[in-house]
Amino acid sequence: MERGKTTSFILKQFKRKTKRVLKKDEFSEFFYFNKDRKVIEFLSHDDTLSIENFFKAFLPVEFRDFVSVKIMNDHEEKISTWYYNDEDLVVILSVNWGVRKQEISVDVSIDNFVVTSIGEDGTVARDIDYILFNDYIISFFTIQARNLAKTFEKISKQ
Repeated sequence: MERGKTTSFILKQFKRKTKRVLKKDEFSEFFYFNKDRKVIEFLSHDDTLSIENFFKAFLPVEFRDFVSVKIMNDHEEKISTWYYNDEDLVVILSVNWGVRKQEISVDVSIDNFVVTSIGEDGTVARDIDYILFNDYIISFFTIQARNLAKTFEKISKQ
């Protein structure tokens, strides 16, 4: 299809505006932070959360099938999109030890990741630090994976 000069000009304007909109929103390895909609959308690959793939990378291979990650809201509904102004987030690690099952959970409120800046003139700016949230997720999963891997090693030696 051949486009005229007017069509190309208008498309260039839309492309420029779209790039500005996308730059307002932030990505991490695990989620897409959409400031306008006030949501965090957790990324997944092949119906598995990226967070779960990251978590399982720190576990022994023979133990990975017995561990799962669930992302839920504070109403105990499984979610992939977190409306952080309306609900809290609950991250649950489910472990099947064979003889018993265990759940490790952490409740997350977006208020823990809000940074407030007060200027000399008294203006207050409150922003969500998505990098801080991302670092929190990374720390939580690596520490829990390390602890579970140690426990699994002890059990498997017996």
